[in-house]
Amino acid sequence: MRLAPMSNQPSHDDSNRRELEARVGRTLCQRYTLERVVGVGSTAAVYAGTHRNGNRVAIKVLHTELSASKEVREGFVREAYVANKVEHPGAVRILDDDATEDGIVFVVMDLLEGQTLEEMIVRQGGKLSASELVPLSCQLLDVLAAAHAKGIVHRAIEPANVFVTQNRTVKVMKFGTARLADGTRPPGRAGRAMKTAAYLAPEQARGETTLVDAQTDLWATGAVMFRALSGGAVYPAETPEMVRVQAATQPAPLLKSMAPPVDIHVAEIIDRALACKKDDRWKSAQAMATALRSAANVAASQPPMQRPAQQEQLQLQRQPQPLVPVGPFPVTSTTDNGWIKWVAAIAALMMLFIVGGGIALVVALRPHRATTGPDPRSGTTWSDEDSPIPVTSRDPVWGKRDAPVTIVQFSDFQCPFCARVEPTLDQVRTTYGPDIVRIVWKNQPLSFHVNARPAAESAQVVFELKGSDAFFKFHDLAFKNQGQLTPENFRLWAVAAGVDGIAYDKALATHVALKKIEEDQELAKKVGANGTPAFRINGVELSGAQPLDRFKQLIDTELAKANVKVAGGTPKDKVYVVMSAANFAEAPAKNNEVDPPEDSKTVWRVPVDSSPVRGNVDAPVTIIEFGDFQCPFCKRAEQIIDKVRDSYGDKVRIVWKNEPLPFHVRALPAAELALEARADKGDAGFWRAHDKLFDALPKLEDDDLFNIGSQLGLDAAKLKTALRDKTHQKEIDVDAELGDDVQATGTPTFFVNGRKLVGAQPFEKLKTIIDEELRKFDDQHGAVAAKDYYASLMRDAKGPPEPEKKHAPPVPAGAPFRGGKDAKVVIQEWADFQCPFCQRVEQTVVEILKHYGDRVKIVWRDKPLPMHPDAVMAAELAREALAQRGQDGFWKMHDKLFANQQHLKRADLDDYASAMSLDIKGVTRALDSQTHKAAIDNDDRIGIDIGISGTPAFLINGYYLSGAQPLPRFRKLIDRALAESR
Repeated sequence: MRLAPMSNQPSHDDSNRRELEARVGRTLCQRYTLERVVGVGSTAAVYAGTHRNGNRVAIKVLHTELSASKEVREGFVREAYVANKVEHPGAVRILDDDATEDGIVFVVMDLLEGQTLEEMIVRQGGKLSASELVPLSCQLLDVLAAAHAKGIVHRAIEPANVFVTQNRTVKVMKFGTARLADGTRPPGRAGRAMKTAAYLAPEQARGETTLVDAQTDLWATGAVMFRALSGGAVYPAETPEMVRVQAATQPAPLLKSMAPPVDIHVAEIIDRALACKKDDRWKSAQAMATALRSAANVAASQPPMQRPAQQEQLQLQRQPQPLVPVGPFPVTSTTDNGWIKWVAAIAALMMLFIVGGGIALVVALRPHRATTGPDPRSGTTWSDEDSPIPVTSRDPVWGKRDAPVTIVQFSDFQCPFCARVEPTLDQVRTTYGPDIVRIVWKNQPLSFHVNARPAAESAQVVFELKGSDAFFKFHDLAFKNQGQLTPENFRLWAVAAGVDGIAYDKALATHVALKKIEEDQELAKKVGANGTPAFRINGVELSGAQPLDRFKQLIDTELAKANVKVAGGTPKDKVYVVMSAANFAEAPAKNNEVDPPEDSKTVWRVPVDSSPVRGNVDAPVTIIEFGDFQCPFCKRAEQIIDKVRDSYGDKVRIVWKNEPLPFHVRALPAAELALEARADKGDAGFWRAHDKLFDALPKLEDDDLFNIGSQLGLDAAKLKTALRDKTHQKEIDVDAELGDDVQATGTPTFFVNGRKLVGAQPFEKLKTIIDEELRKFDDQHGAVAAKDYYASLMRDAKGPPEPEKKHAPPVPAGAPFRGGKDAKVVIQEWADFQCPFCQRVEQTVVEILKHYGDRVKIVWRDKPLPMHPDAVMAAELAREALAQRGQDGFWKMHDKLFANQQHLKRADLDDYASAMSLDIKGVTRALDSQTHKAAIDNDDRIGIDIGISGTPAFLINGYYLSGAQPLPRFRKLIDRALAESR
């Protein structure tokens, strides 16, 4: 998925774009705060974020439209954990996974600081030296050796999936495409392939999937090295299809014959990796890595290789050529042959005009682009750093220093909405001129625009070398050629803007501009300019590609205010500082959904009941943990609990409550195993199983559980029955309902004598509360015995909050329903046929009907959300099925629509109507004329009136439940409603 940043202007993917950007600042599951988008792929978006304990992490969020499929959701999580099976520090680890109540499914990974190998190659002009590449390749091969030892074939080795950290450590990404030892792949999107065909081994190109094995990864590694050293692909065809044909039918060219400057030993190693026949390749990743390290040692001991002239010419011929061959023309040469200079310059200009459609010449002739900002080389400096949105002479500027209105522009060269707003800014320049308006550029290259940051760096280098005039010439060329943001073109545009090519190359190589870009981005984050384009007009926020009238409205307002300030004695060059400070202070605070302060003082009523206990049952301090055997943070917390037990001995007891989270698919079977061990061998058996389950994490498949059961001496047949029939489900549900009552929504959650602590807290935090509780016990001087102390605390403890109620009008006659027609408990469901979370909750609704039968009546209420374009017509079809076939017809169509949620276009709906033998003319009339719009709108309006804004949402005799909640939460409210209705 290719997304642009946020804008107020409409486009076909606005809802996706807004959804991704709108999440920034949100805290997921009370633990992970999303800070910025760092990448967007076909299945998920990756955010940089922070755990509540301060740890920096990367959070990969499944795209909303894909989370509708249970197979995709489970595959997304399972794919992610493949990397953990590698058990090598070079494989990007999965730290956690979870899902929010409104259905955001995510996994948590190590946050990587650095760049992909692809980005590194591009930034260094399309090639790397062997001395730089070989150590990185050896690390890559070490990771692959570990994976292959586990029977895991990566299948997608390419530069974009190899990450190089700032300290030059390699991290291998995208193990989700791997094939496992049993020949299967983790479930996910069918047919997913690598982004490019350039790294497909011959067996992959021929579609011989059964032949894909560890040596396939070695071929791809050789292709990566070939590309990095030679500057070109192994098979340089024009289309992916042609690449596949060549890879399937032709041997790879020899690197040692194509790139003579590469050490002959290194070239031969790569050539062997690229052998067409698998038997001719390296036998293992470790063997190839050993050979590379030996070759590197030999090369390091020899003097630098001299390049013969013939080899030099051959190498130049193989290098990728820019659109305009700037190099051969001595535009920046120091030669004294003046007439050659002029001829070459004219030729270069003609080539620029031909290739660029005259853009460079047009830009040079645009008078309004001339700026009055100082040339950074002149030594003239100024600063408005006292402003909350500081601007200085280090920024590219159009307009005069003392202009009364300053527009600070946060922009991205790859953003289509930034390109769209540029003609409007030209109108602003023409309308007001440089005496009235000053426009200051700030870099905000968004992470999912892979070419934006290199473009920003090149533009900033142009500014550093030649000033604002040259910057805006480069700026115009970049926006007018936004689809061709390549390093070759950046150099071309820099030269066209008047920059010396050699000076540009040197400055770019030293990355002198990166610090300024990072400063701009920090400022953008500080002032809340998270999307592009974003503007601050004398400190007043304006976001998106707005029309001229919106700019004029703000500019005219600020101009009038500025005139008053100047008349009152404010110096002209201080107007911006004064006005931006005032406007910024008056701006409404942004709601970043900051978590409320942690409450560890309130004592919650958390009964021990019959749960497993470890330690002294009469201890004065009781620690109750709501945990999940598949949760990595629960595993981490066990080390802390062990330290508590060692430190306090008989003064504490540990109690376990099961809270298997729904998105941890192996947590429930693991809990069944632990409780089966308890049923057979008591609490001691439970805790032995508890410890072994965490030792085994993440290996919790059925075979792993049977192996643990065997180690514990459990009866294999009974264990198999418990896992199949969920023998201990009721006990687990009781724990989960209690967790809901005391708001233990995540794992681990601890209650220390009823005082809540969320997450894998450090020992010191637990120690502080334990010590306080021990002092409280000592202070009561034996008034209550230790064995009765916890019960005495629970008598006055806080119980569960009253469930929220909403009052809706009576259900309309003829509304779709199932269950008992005259049932005393009525469950109204506001839902949307295109909503993935409505689909997710359907299985729970089926379980409710199975359990309660005619004692409940479930009523469908339509609420098609604006973000789901096909939901309204789907609702129309379901209503028409109701009109033609009654309740049975509605629910059959209801099930059909949810079963085919990804296919709800008009043609699909017509097919479903035909399959149910509905009257097609009636269906056509209903869909074309929106026959049932009034009924659908009425349901939606009632929902809005009582405060229902999302789907699914339920009223259970007025008790409100929002989202795709687990069955125990429904049962608690249904049981309460049944009791009240007697």
